Amino acid sequence: MTRFLRHPGPVDHVVLAVADGSYEPKTASDHAVTIVPFSMSAPAVRAWTAVVESLPADISTVLLYEVDRVTPEVADAVLAGLPAGPLGWSVPVVEMPETVKIVDQRQRIVGTLDRETVLRMRCPQAATRAALEAVLPTVPANFPLNALPFYAERLGISVVRGAG
Repeated sequence: MTRFLRHPGPVDHVVLAVADGSYEPKTASDHAVTIVPFSMSAPAVRAWTAVVESLPADISTVLLYEVDRVTPEVADAVLAGLPAGPLGWSVPVVEMPETVKIVDQRQRIVGTLDRETVLRMRCPQAATRAALEAVLPTVPANFPLNALPFYAERLGISVVRGAG
């Protein structure tokens, strides 16, 4: 069995969403890898939907991440923080170091948010497959991965925030 980072449980399958299908499996260990090609011009939600649809039927927990941002500590924390049950989401958050401006409908700056009240979500995120299947059809086409937990909460799905 393959282990992911330091997480004590096995990883049964890896799904790679790869732009334009440019990735070709090269090693024997690729037997547990599904490659989902997508167009760079395709909306992000369509790519994520294709990834979820490509999962084997017995996969119930998904770790969503950008390869260059995964650390063992954060991955372990979000997997441990995933709520029990069929619908759950876990995201790491950090303090917001940047100034966040408030703009009006004409894109004029009308204020500044207090950094003490703002957190930034990061990757990786952990979600149940059922949560992903419920959320993806509700998200506008070009929303980024970090927006998915907001839509999960709107559907009443428990989203746990942890140190990231």
